[in-house]
Amino acid sequence: MSTRTWDAATYDRVSAPQVSWSEAILDRLELQGDELVLDAGCGSGRVTELLLQRLPKGRVIALDADADMVRATRERFAGDPRVEVVHQSLSEMELAEVRERRDGLKTELQELWARRANRC
Repeated sequence: MSTRTWDAATYDRVSAPQVSWSEAILDRLELQGDELVLDAGCGSGRVTELLLQRLPKGRVIALDADADMVRATRERFAGDPRVEVVHQSLSEMELAEVRERRDGLKTELQELWARRANRC
């Protein structure tokens, strides 16, 4: 797993740009509302909330490699049966498992964010 750690509370406060970018991406998705979607790199769960708004009968697997992000996301969605929070890196997840468990992937933004973060 990644050696980089995040402060989920701080990230949640300053992630408005990521949420805005994600909204633009989600607006392009053609969802029926009952899909199972993998939110790869879910962070503190703000974008997962946006996904759930579009999936009234669907489910989200919220995946993140950072323990504090996973903790924050689990707290945010405690008791919501539509969300499964997984502490794992996408690179460690078996491709067959991803294919079996999802209808859509939200990774475009995470790849962009990872490229920018690695430049710092």
